[in-house]
Amino acid sequence: NIFWTTGYDTWYAMVDREDDVRARSKSTAILFGDLDLVALAVLYGLFFAGLVLVGLQAELGVDYWAGLGVALLLVVYQFAIGRCREPAWCFRAFLNNHWVGMVVFVGLAVALWQMGLSQPGPGRSRLGPASTMRRRRLKQHCCSAATAQNGVSLRTASLG
Repeated sequence: NIFWTTGYDTWYAMVDREDDVRARSKSTAILFGDLDLVALAVLYGLFFAGLVLVGLQAELGVDYWAGLGVALLLVVYQFAIGRCREPAWCFRAFLNNHWVGMVVFVGLAVALWQMGLSQPGPGRSRLGPASTMRRRRLKQHCCSAATAQNGVSLRTASLG
């Protein structure tokens, strides 16, 4: 997501901020100025907020949330080493982002794989238990309506 990309790019921009100032280059480190760490906190906060919304909406499992938890710890580590704004430490914070991406990806991949294993059969929705219940109610309603009109029970027929 764009917030994460802007965040790790800002860590990188903080590495060569002095060169950017001399070259009159426009970077996020220069744009944010003394509020660079605050801006980074906002960017990473929005990044995690988006991932939380995705996890809740998709009803992702514990593996996803574990991945987000590890990613959050890695970002806290980035702030711990980069808070001094020393170029070498900002560069290490920038490089640490590949681990953030990896743990989010692995958590998501495992959670989706687990969802596929837990919902393989016919009549089971990949959209979660709430949609499965709606589908069953609709199926019962359709069967009841057809029986009332035709006098024939369709309960054994599959609406698939």
